[in-house]
Amino acid sequence: MPEPGQQRVRHHLELLIGLFGFFSVIAFVAAVAELLRDDPGVGPALVLAAFLLATALAVRARARR
Repeated sequence: MPEPGQQRVRHHLELLIGLFGFFSVIAFVAAVAELLRDDPGVGPALVLAAFLLATALAVRARARR
């Protein structure tokens, strides 16, 4: 059984994964909507990339614990 401190860190990482995952989905929808506009920009794609990177780093950190 993991120690309470390790369990708390793992719980926080799972919370971050859920939060980043949710905002990744929202950013994906925004990026697709931006592509359908007449003059698409790169901003929503960069936001999506940042959230995907944050999600991947949180998943990797959880796997190490």
